[in-house]
Amino acid sequence: MQRLVIAELSHEPIGWNELLWRLAKEEPGAISVQGELVPGVRLGKIRPPFYKAFDRAVLSLAKARRLDVEKRKLRTADELVRHYPFKTLRLEARDLRSALLPVVVTIASQRHRVKASSEIEDHLLHQKRQEDPSYGASWLEQWLPIRASIGAVLATSAAGAQYDLLLQLLARGQHFFDHTSTVTSIAVHQRNGNMRPTSLLHLIQLTEQTLPVSTVAALKALYRRAIPRDRHEQRLLKDLLFRVGEFRRDKAPGLSQTTKEELLKLAPEIVRDLPGYTPAVPQRSFLDRERRAGFGPHLNLVLDRHALDPFTFLTAA
Repeated sequence: MQRLVIAELSHEPIGWNELLWRLAKEEPGAISVQGELVPGVRLGKIRPPFYKAFDRAVLSLAKARRLDVEKRKLRTADELVRHYPFKTLRLEARDLRSALLPVVVTIASQRHRVKASSEIEDHLLHQKRQEDPSYGASWLEQWLPIRASIGAVLATSAAGAQYDLLLQLLARGQHFFDHTSTVTSIAVHQRNGNMRPTSLLHLIQLTEQTLPVSTVAALKALYRRAIPRDRHEQRLLKDLLFRVGEFRRDKAPGLSQTTKEELLKLAPEIVRDLPGYTPAVPQRSFLDRERRAGFGPHLNLVLDRHALDPFTFLTAA
């Protein structure tokens, strides 16, 4: 088993679970197949002896430093679609995720955010301040010349919509990098409806053609000191998952009813044939009650709270 694991590794990370499924597919009898749930979705699981042998092989290779192990959370929707289908030992869960997760991500991307991007930034900024209370002086020192450059553009060449965007960029930057400051004029603009709250990253993107290249580069670098890319991406992914799933402790984890109904429209050939599906019954008179479509337990295999857990990645040493 160790030889098989090593043969599949490269310097590009591969998910622990993906490698398990790849090797199990090549090993006769490693996957117990028990039929089809619906066309294209098989019932079955990886047999425990194969799973345990793979786990022992990876642990031994890691201990011998013949492979490198990284544990981290998924960061993007693309990573979710690529890696999450394999985080299971059940064949039907893997097949359902492979078929339906891209559709779920499309549904999520078309919905309003659970939290505004500016709220996500504020949450991550608060975390950073808690971890490093001394951040203020170094951030402010780097922010001051950036602020002066934005002010110079405001005073000399900005007009119309770009002027308003630069004002908002200045206000948001003050909030980030000079937390002792208050910008009354900006607050007045916002109260008057001339500006809509948005994230600092979005404001940088909207104004980078107006500002000097060196100012934009310095601002982006400072932004990533405050909001590290991996944390930002993880939080955006979490927001995306909460648009389509229910992960509260008082509810069974899985896709929301509304998401399941949208999946029914977009992938009816799978959803309609799953065990437990019952069609919606429309209200025919004021005495009747409308009945929403019913879905069996299998759709909840497509997404659960384990998508938010750390994943293990392997590379050749």
